[in-house]
Amino acid sequence: MPFAVNLALPSGVAHHAGRIYVSEFNANRISVFDAATGAPVSQITNVDSPEGLAVASNGTVFVIESKLGRLT
Repeated sequence: MPFAVNLALPSGVAHHAGRIYVSEFNANRISVFDAATGAPVSQITNVDSPEGLAVASNGTVFVIESKLGRLT
């Protein structure tokens, strides 16, 4: 199902426990959506220029902050 959302230069995507995580490079955030409905669930905003991301089996979100050169 396509999601009708406006994203600010999406650069990574991950799926975990019925949620889809999208890193938005230009907005410095990770947006979280319900995988079944596409509805926004939450945002993670304490990231800088996020690119790739992954979600561990325990729900921990790992993000590459490219301008800072680190994995958080």
